[in-house]
Amino acid sequence: MMKLLTSGGLGDAAMSLAKIHAKFSHCIDDIEVTHVRVRDDNLYDPIREFYDTQSIKNKVIKIPSWDWKIENRNNYEHFLGSNWGVDNHGDESSWEIEPFPVIKYSKFKPDSIIINPTSGGKEEISKRFAKSDVESFILDWPEAIIIGKGSDGYDDYPNSLYNKTDMKTLVNLIASSGIVISPEGFVPYFAAMCGCKVYIKNENVEAINKRKHPKWDMTIVDDLTLTESKE
Repeated sequence: MMKLLTSGGLGDAAMSLAKIHAKFSHCIDDIEVTHVRVRDDNLYDPIREFYDTQSIKNKVIKIPSWDWKIENRNNYEHFLGSNWGVDNHGDESSWEIEPFPVIKYSKFKPDSIIINPTSGGKEEISKRFAKSDVESFILDWPEAIIIGKGSDGYDDYPNSLYNKTDMKTLVNLIASSGIVISPEGFVPYFAAMCGCKVYIKNENVEAINKRKHPKWDMTIVDDLTLTESKE
């Protein structure tokens, strides 16, 4: 069993999957990923469940500090990281992702429009579109499917799956879609590697630029007018 190490949030899990497929797609069954984190939030189970949807054996563990990663590095053959290229910016280098890995999913409403109003594992550090803008967008695009989790009150729209999806359903939805609109995080990165047209909000642009593969159809926007950001 090849033991791999990575770290970060749910979006980083998606990037780590793309790293795996770049070098080890031929031996997925013989891989185990240990995904380490220091933050207290609600993303531990979703990260584990995401790897499960892609048949990646995994452990998602909370470590006392980042020193643990240094002290235990020799127990793992490779460190994956979460940037699109070789350089993981301040972390151990690895290799370029596979920008379009083979994703395991079941078709669901193909080529639909998906909007994810909020992103982030903690309310105080979440990224979001203004609720009034989301409501206006849904009036203009009533067929759009709302996804995500939170307390923002998007549950009652006719096409809303807000607070109503497990990870397997979320993967199926995103991978089946044509257009995905979201703040920075798991949803836009995973959507881009599924080949979707992605509009990503201009919060945490530094992180976006580290993860955005040149082959992805991803546009950084200011708001839900979907005007390209000048930042």
